[in-house]
Amino acid sequence: MECLGIPIDHRLRRVIRETKRIDREDEYSKHIQILHDFGSSLTVHEEVHGGVHEESYPICDLSFALEMARPEVKGGVLVVLERPHSTQNNSEGFMKGVNDCRTLAAVSDLVSAVTNATLRFDDVSVFDAIPFLDETQTNEDIIGQAQDAFADMVRAKNPDVILCCFQTKTQNPLVEALKSRGVGKSFNFNNEKLNRFGVSFTRVNAFHPSYAINYSSMSCCMKQLLVLEFTKAFALWRQNWTEKPWMQKMRDECLNIAKDRDNQSRLNDGWDRPYIKERLEKLLASLDTQFETYFFHKSQDIETNVLQRKLELVNSRITWISCDIASVLEEANDYEVSKSQLSEKFNKWSRKAWPADHLRYNDSNSDGWFDHLPLLLVRSNNSTALERSLENRLFAFLRDLNISFARDRDLVFLRSPAQVSCAFRRFAAAFEDMLEAFAGDDISQGESQLSHGMGHLELNDTATV
Repeated sequence: MECLGIPIDHRLRRVIRETKRIDREDEYSKHIQILHDFGSSLTVHEEVHGGVHEESYPICDLSFALEMARPEVKGGVLVVLERPHSTQNNSEGFMKGVNDCRTLAAVSDLVSAVTNATLRFDDVSVFDAIPFLDETQTNEDIIGQAQDAFADMVRAKNPDVILCCFQTKTQNPLVEALKSRGVGKSFNFNNEKLNRFGVSFTRVNAFHPSYAINYSSMSCCMKQLLVLEFTKAFALWRQNWTEKPWMQKMRDECLNIAKDRDNQSRLNDGWDRPYIKERLEKLLASLDTQFETYFFHKSQDIETNVLQRKLELVNSRITWISCDIASVLEEANDYEVSKSQLSEKFNKWSRKAWPADHLRYNDSNSDGWFDHLPLLLVRSNNSTALERSLENRLFAFLRDLNISFARDRDLVFLRSPAQVSCAFRRFAAAFEDMLEAFAGDDISQGESQLSHGMGHLELNDTATV
């Protein structure tokens, strides 16, 4: 189960699987007519042969906005973004426009993922708080008219839940009430309905998807939070949502990241090399600590509270640290930084994980830091199914990393940071899948099973071929 290129948190998956389809027999809404009337009233001014020529608003853009705002029914979940971007090209059809826009493609992925693929982009209304007017339009009067049209659309649709993903200046009280409160914040703790302005709905605070996709690309936390808030919105629509302490911790973490991001420098549309090197070093050190705790410890390190150790595994950060490492590698695309940071940890993990008699340096001009052939058939011989699954997943991860290196005479080189990134993403997805199978969505209901589910992992001594 994945969304936005990262695994979906195993604690959300049971909620996501409780599906609900759109009822096409719901009451008709006039919000499409309102949007049509406003868009049809707009004109575009272009300079032609030294003069100004006035034309109607482009029909492809008018059509795109109307399709995005459908279905024409009251209720349901409404997603509100800010405004179209000037680079948006809607001339090649609706789905091409959605797929080519990173923001809309993210919304499409989110809707499908958090509804377990029972709903698609076409099934959920997406409004712009400033319809039709991109960021080059600065006239306050026409922007105010656009916001008023948006507010009228909300009243007409009267949604059950609104995902608020925008911030903008406004004089309209309904638009003001729907503005996002910022990353990591909430409208109210009890998810109470807002009964004002002639409508009644529940607001879910989110933020613009581009913030996670474009501006916080090296931290998966923002993507996790978007998945959480979209899941929350559709669960509230089903009247089946319960806030849990870990959710607020995620919001707090993202809030801190959002505050720190302003102090991080970007050069030439990319993070500067010292920052990338420092961040990759910290992430690899964190993952190394997690591996020491959950994979490489010996029997004398085992605590008496077995259940507590298992619960710690379920709540570990292995998935998300691995995702962040993958994102940094993709952002950096720097062979020297990637190799220098990875080689030490990879060698350490390999020596602790693989059987000693199967680990030898690759002395041929072929793929692999270590000789890959003896590693292909190594498998766990641990006592329980979960132990074996976890160990075999780690073996697969280390094989992926090993084959990312190659040797040419005495020189070991990294094929590409992208190949290593794929290894970390594959491992992250598989690890989170195992956590779902291990703990389900509600750990408290599974504690009796946990005491029988997993012993402690001791690699090197438990592998066979």
